[in-house]
Amino acid sequence: MQTTFEPEFRALARGTSHRLTFSAHLFAPEVQGDESARSLVSLTSVLDRSGSMGGSKLDLVKRTSDFMMQHLSSQDKLGVVIYDSDVQELLQLARTSEAFKAEAKRVVRSINAGSCTNLSGGLFQGVKQQQDNTYIDWDDGAPPADQPPAPPGEGGGGGSPTSSTAQSHFSNAESFVMVPVEEPEEDNDDDDDEEEELQQQFVQANEAPIFQIQTVGPPRQERGVVVDVQTQNIAPIDPRSYPMQDIASRINAIPNPAFAQQQQQLRGFDVPAAVPVQQQQVFTAPVRRRRQGTRNVCLTRELTREAVEKAFGGRAPPAGKPVEDGAVRSVFLFTDGLANEGVTETGRLVAMLRKALDKSPRVRVFTFGFGEDHSPQMLKALAEAGSGTYYYIETEDRIPTAFADALGGLLSVAVQNVQVDFLPAPGVTVSRAHTGFSTEPLAGGGGSVRVGDVFGGESKDLLFDVDVPALPSPADAFPVGTLRVSYLDVAGAVLRREEVPCTVARPEVAVGADAEPSARVTLQRARVETARALLEAQAEADRGRFESARARIGGSLGWLRGVAARTGGGEGGEMARNFVEDLEEALGNMAEPATYCSHGTKVMSGKAMAHMQQRSAALEEDGFDDEDEGEGQGAAAGAAQGPRKSKFSYANKTQRVMRKSAKTWFST
Repeated sequence: MQTTFEPEFRALARGTSHRLTFSAHLFAPEVQGDESARSLVSLTSVLDRSGSMGGSKLDLVKRTSDFMMQHLSSQDKLGVVIYDSDVQELLQLARTSEAFKAEAKRVVRSINAGSCTNLSGGLFQGVKQQQDNTYIDWDDGAPPADQPPAPPGEGGGGGSPTSSTAQSHFSNAESFVMVPVEEPEEDNDDDDDEEEELQQQFVQANEAPIFQIQTVGPPRQERGVVVDVQTQNIAPIDPRSYPMQDIASRINAIPNPAFAQQQQQLRGFDVPAAVPVQQQQVFTAPVRRRRQGTRNVCLTRELTREAVEKAFGGRAPPAGKPVEDGAVRSVFLFTDGLANEGVTETGRLVAMLRKALDKSPRVRVFTFGFGEDHSPQMLKALAEAGSGTYYYIETEDRIPTAFADALGGLLSVAVQNVQVDFLPAPGVTVSRAHTGFSTEPLAGGGGSVRVGDVFGGESKDLLFDVDVPALPSPADAFPVGTLRVSYLDVAGAVLRREEVPCTVARPEVAVGADAEPSARVTLQRARVETARALLEAQAEADRGRFESARARIGGSLGWLRGVAARTGGGEGGEMARNFVEDLEEALGNMAEPATYCSHGTKVMSGKAMAHMQQRSAALEEDGFDDEDEGEGQGAAAGAAQGPRKSKFSYANKTQRVMRKSAKTWFST
């Protein structure tokens, strides 16, 4: 990795003290060679399967999972966690062999939409999967190609449990086994408040398995059914009514003689709600307590259980293995709504995540928020705590692009665990560090910045303000301090430590080019100012102070337009025009409160984080999606089509290639 010291001014008059801004510029070259030259990826996808995810949205997420698996090598690792009210480790972390990919795709396709959004539960299960640091290799102990796998339930493979209870049969011969489970009697049956509360609760499958339904027949399309215990009838119902509508007024009984066999077993139970029954899935229903003091009952969910148990012929998982030390461990958290179960308060959730991540092995967290209803503040804060990126996905067709961009970054990590320390020289004091990365003070007045991972082709510019003293006499190379950089070089698989001396000239008077500000440092100051303007304006708008928010943006626009005019063409000009366009766009997004709440706040969060981190967030406006491979940053002014003129993007080559690949893959 290349590290350079870039002062805003190369020379400072020796007779007076100065406030000097400098950039610690980091650049990681592209990873060269085949896949063996890059870091291994250990990834857990945490997917929202709440009720709002039903339909094409969830279908796209499944296809995106297929796309990501296609681009993981046979030595990478993948696990999948799904969540709604409940959380399930759908796929244990495993080596992405071709056999695993085939089975994993089938299991992921079995996911169906559920109920509420326990985002915290899904997130921490994903982090735990990575921190357990163990994967399985399904190729270990696999039967020979000419030997059929053992049937589910044999050979310790965890097949579906069987039952001798009666079955109820639909006209299409699909069968369900209904297994009543004993529950203690309740004596307090006249508490109206308790009854109302129970009607609104979801009983967790692992806490109250009172009733189970297992698919044992052929697959069919989504449909809903209601079981009326008193008449022993099964009736169809609109799945969209689940779980809020009262089924008592909706039953259109269809006699089912086979179900009558359970009359004695089920008498006294009250099946309370419209339950959408989907292939290989059962949903939790709200509990309703009968006034006669009889037992409660619910239908509990078995999340794609049959699909999971049939994977790999029902074999038990092989013994676990430790994940390789140099693997890039990451969690992708996807949601389309607000967290409404589990931990729902942003500050508490972020604090819990920071504590969970403050251990080895190190795990990165990337967040993906789809549509209008998620909280950008929460997802951005979680991504910052996890040293990842927040992706705002405005429309369904952007889901593949966002995941492809994030995966492309992981596949191109060039250096890991980058830490930059600045040690000031005697007489020099650090005033401030301008960065979105975590910073800590050092003994002697210095500062330490934890940058984390840097993708190949990425640059990072850490701005420091330092105060330098007046000198009694001129100096050709006045020591400002030392940059000390440490990181893991992926290509060489070695830890490296470098030191870069930081000096400026101290003549009697600075003249000529030495007195002109550095174009690079000016651009980086403009970048930081753009991010801060977006964040501070967003804070004002969130309080309803839209006039103040627009004034904050307007106050920065004048200076940034001047920077863009002075910078001219080339990469610097593209970057400066991008900053101006982002702030002009923010003004438009704050014109109406409704526009800001549905769209503007999310775009502003994504862009502010992208600028602070100097990393792609795959926003639709970032400029290169329509370009040919290999172009991007530094494209000629005016080359873009549409209202945005800048073609600047933080994406590296691998991310651009991956995004183009996603477009092609999803268009076929």
